[in-house]
Amino acid sequence: MTQYASQRLVRGMALGFAALPVGFGALRALTTGTDFRYLVTALASLATAATVFGLGASRASSRWLLSAAAVAVSTVVGGIVAFAQGARSPAAVWTVACAFGLCFAMSGLLGLFSRPAA
Repeated sequence: MTQYASQRLVRGMALGFAALPVGFGALRALTTGTDFRYLVTALASLATAATVFGLGASRASSRWLLSAAAVAVSTVVGGIVAFAQGARSPAAVWTVACAFGLCFAMSGLLGLFSRPAA
């Protein structure tokens, strides 16, 4: 496998990880017709993780440290957004927020690995 092909494969995996929470939220919204909470939480978590990676990728920081920061910050923001929308179960909120944060952080990390070596 050429380097270009492997970069495309990793980039595709990154897009897949990013699409999971958004797809899950969209599926929930489509099946219920009225429950957009997961979708809003996923989009808030995505925006937060993208901001963390966007701000940190230009610096010479560690990719792993940047990913850990993205997990932490996007999980907290996702949880806050879920509670702001009226969620009542802390265990469920933090489980979903953590899963969304992990997916978006993995997506960002794979996106960093898919970049050509400088």
